[in-house]
Amino acid sequence: MTIVAATYYLLKDPIALQRLTMEVRSAFSEPSQINISSTRDLPYLLAVIEEGLRIFPPVSMPLPRESPGAIVDGHFIPKGTVVSTAAWPATHSAVHFYAPYEFHPERWLPKSHEFYDKRFKDDAKEASKPFSSGSRACLGINLAYMEMRICLAVLVWHFDWELVSKELDLNRDAMMRMLWDKPELRVRFRPVNRS
Repeated sequence: MTIVAATYYLLKDPIALQRLTMEVRSAFSEPSQINISSTRDLPYLLAVIEEGLRIFPPVSMPLPRESPGAIVDGHFIPKGTVVSTAAWPATHSAVHFYAPYEFHPERWLPKSHEFYDKRFKDDAKEASKPFSSGSRACLGINLAYMEMRICLAVLVWHFDWELVSKELDLNRDAMMRMLWDKPELRVRFRPVNRS
């Protein structure tokens, strides 16, 4: 779902798509250079992925945990109580994120990056836990990040993108039923003319 969401939001934000395209196409001279390690060094690509995960968490339903008997946020939670945090409300709260319903990869960039935007300096990035956390975090987290980095980099390197589903509103049209029931996203990919 993250690649679908990132693709949709990039197509809705031509500046973000242009920044990602510039970064990827200037980093590689041929597609064989796009690999696990080389894509780790692309800060805007990483920011796009983090923002895609934040704005459209792969699993937005709460993942339950049983309390061992602890104080959480100043409240005692008795042992055996089932607790959870829902990803969607946490990542779309103005308490945690500036402009929470808007796609802004810049919120994930370091201060030294040319596209860093200080509007996001107070964002509580730790509120976005798309793979959960602790001992029950998703085992596939590293594989998922690797796949997303390579997939997006390859698509951006090879193709110019155009949104065909112009009437689609992912926030309105996607439904949560245990996992996301996503609407059809139609994109026209045109091979890049490098001649």
